[in-house]
Amino acid sequence: PKVELVTTDGFLLPNAEFASNANGWDIVVAEEDWATTLLTVDLFNMPAEVHCLEVLGTPTPLGQIVVESSPVLIQGGKHHIVSGYPCVDNGTITLSYKTFNAAGAVLDQGVCPATFNATTSANINNYTRTWVKFLAAETAVKMRLYMTVTSDGDFVTQGALFRPMIEQSWEGQEEPSAWTPNLEGVPQALAEATEELTTRVTSIEGVNTAQATK
Repeated sequence: PKVELVTTDGFLLPNAEFASNANGWDIVVAEEDWATTLLTVDLFNMPAEVHCLEVLGTPTPLGQIVVESSPVLIQGGKHHIVSGYPCVDNGTITLSYKTFNAAGAVLDQGVCPATFNATTSANINNYTRTWVKFLAAETAVKMRLYMTVTSDGDFVTQGALFRPMIEQSWEGQEEPSAWTPNLEGVPQALAEATEELTTRVTSIEGVNTAQATK
């Protein structure tokens, strides 16, 4: 999957806007009645100015469903803030994170405080932003976000997430920054710069090898 980079100037979380689809987000757990659930966007009655990622459990869902984001690159030993607007009807929902080292082992994990946003309000002022700040382990190199929806078993369960965000923060920062959409063009520029750097390193190694064999 595509890996983006979190910087001190903001965040690069793949498809955080959910403007047209759920690309970059995948279901990793689908228990009981969630087994045939699909990820959708913009089906619920959300504020007109935002888009959202959604799951719908029918007819009387049981169990739990977990959706994960694409990985993002982070800098170990730095503070980060995870935030977003998780919403649910007839169940519970959490927004959480995990960080990983280069070998893929989990280093840090945590959950944003519970919110009670329903999926039925068209007024963005009726939704509560939840967030959590943490200090990444020194050897952390990437992280993912997770949306977890647990049904109450009685009715159709609707779960949604809008405006998820990851940002690198400073030690004294006491709240998340204003939500900022993904910066168009930056991921491509980063990929091109990385490719160019790799080419240069390979070229230099080739020269060094040739000189060493003379």
